[in-house]
Amino acid sequence: MSCLKEKALFKPFRKYKLDYNRLKRWYLGSLYSYELAVSTLSEAVPKDKRLEEIYYDEKHLIEVNHYNLIKKYNKGYVKFLEEMVVIRIISLLENTLLEIVEAIFYYDKTKFYIPKKVVEFQVSEFLSKNIEELHNKYVKDIIGNLHRQGFKEISKFFNKNFDINFNNYRTNIESQDYGIKYVYKIHDIRHLLVHRLGKTDEKFQTEYNYKGRRIEMTEKEVILYLEIINNFVLFIEGQIEKWR
Repeated sequence: MSCLKEKALFKPFRKYKLDYNRLKRWYLGSLYSYELAVSTLSEAVPKDKRLEEIYYDEKHLIEVNHYNLIKKYNKGYVKFLEEMVVIRIISLLENTLLEIVEAIFYYDKTKFYIPKKVVEFQVSEFLSKNIEELHNKYVKDIIGNLHRQGFKEISKFFNKNFDINFNNYRTNIESQDYGIKYVYKIHDIRHLLVHRLGKTDEKFQTEYNYKGRRIEMTEKEVILYLEIINNFVLFIEGQIEKWR
């Protein structure tokens, strides 16, 4: 593998690691700022001012009083933060997987060979574009289809084309083993947060033996979810590194 081709192949992983570190630090930094806000509101605001309304820029109402705001920083805002982090990490995962598909295409097109499959182009497109443009359209169409079909179809594609079986993923975090089922669980949590505002359905409750009517997460669980997804991406990177 040439140095340039190797650099291009692993570019999605470098980009992912940067975005992942930013996301995790944003989450932890926000938790830290909430703790500071609670401390400031509890200690610095005079008692005779604690029932006053709180505004941002003197015109946007934040909360009706300081006591309610403290409650929000302790629970409500933390819940919103946790939800946004889970939504973001799954979006980052899906985008990274699709970027990996594109990077592999330009590294080794033989992994996209399908016996007897015919690709059709309009005559005007075929005659007006060069081979690089046609290749680019072909891989973009593949990526677009995978994006619409979802994570399970991406999993099948990786297994069939790249011989990377997501079911082989295993990681150990604080003496506890986790596999691909937990990646699917986090993905399904994101789906419920986005499409049902966190309300669980019978399918989710049955599949994951979940008793709650709404998704509830702790700080420890969110950090765990981040590590599971991060280790999953590192697992894929390790599989591709075997091609060297």
